[in-house]
Amino acid sequence: HGKTPMRMPRIYQDGYTLTLSSSHPEYLINIMEGDEIVFSSVIPEGVATFELPAYLSGEYTIQFVSNF
Repeated sequence: HGKTPMRMPRIYQDGYTLTLSSSHPEYLINIMEGDEIVFSSVIPEGVATFELPAYLSGEYTIQFVSNF
């Protein structure tokens, strides 16, 4: 079976709000500090906005996983 590269998602951040394209798959979002996951949640397919927890401050890596 051939594999097709995944299209890069269009995701914008404004403060604690993430705005996603209207036609995206379900994502698992992990907020990482170094190698540690400090927050994890599922963003259902097609959801246009997602609020990050307000207790997060500082610099983090945001990881999106699809087909989990």
